[in-house]
Formats: sequence, C-alpha cells, structure tokens
Amino acid sequence: MTDRGKWFFWGSLILGFALLVVPSTFLLKSVLGYRKFLSGLEPATLHQTAPSTFRHDETRRSKGGRRLPKIKFVTFRLHAPKAKSVAVIGEFNAWKGGTFILNLKAHGWWEASLALPAGRYHYLFLVDGKPMMDPNNVRSEETDGRRTSLKIVK
Repeated sequence: MTDRGKWFFWGSLILGFALLVVPSTFLLKSVLGYRKFLSGLEPATLHQTAPSTFRHDETRRSKGGRRLPKIKFVTFRLHAPKAKSVAVIGEFNAWKGGTFILNLKAHGWWEASLALPAGRYHYLFLVDGKPMMDPNNVRSEETDGRRTSLKIVK
C-alpha cells in the first residue's frame, strides 16, 4: 500500500468514526433527557420564543382533534441599569439559570417574553447571578422555603 493510500485509509476511518460518534452523543443526551422527563425526575424546559402572528388567545386543536392548552406570551421586565446580566428562573425552566436571559432595552430595562400555558408560576430574577424577587409584582408566595414572585397566566 502506498503512503497516499495509507493516509486515505486512515483519514477515511477517522472521519467515518467521527461522523458516527458525534451525532450519537447528541442523540444519547436527548434520549436520556427525555427519559428523565418521562420518569418525573426532571420537568420539561420551555425555551424562549418571540411573539408571532398566531392568535394565542384562542384554543387550538391538534391534528387528532384534541384540545391544546391556551398559550400566552408573558413579558418579564426588570429595571436594573447597573446589572451586567439578568435572567429569569422559575418553575417553567426547573429553576435553571441561563435558559431565559433577558435582553437589555433602553434606560436600563431588561425584558424577555416567554410563551406559557395558563397556570400559576413562581419565579425569581437572577441579577448578576444573585436571586431577586420582582419589585414590580405585588404577588408573592413562599415555595420550597423561599419567597418568590408569582405570575398568574389566564
């Protein structure tokens, strides 16, 4: 076998291995996350979206005719002009920081809109990594031994 043939053989082998292994690790991670969700070990995580032209105040139906829950866009806003980063954590993202990061708007206002089904949601803001209640929301409750802001989506 020539040197060129050896390089081609080993390069093909390494490339094939990489094409097989890399997607498999992502697939395995997704399957394990779904398994945790199904077993109740971890709640589902909702991802941040932007409002669309769909009318969210109407009840939708799936292809099978089953009624789907109403979805509303809820805006979380916080005035923190000196903050470097602001995120919102709550029951809708399993209290994980970094999933819903607010965007800096004019005059120190941080804002993000989330699509949430009707229900009651406990939440806190993470201002530069430190939890903080929403000063613009008078509704609050104690959950898991700490005081949190409460958002009711109808």
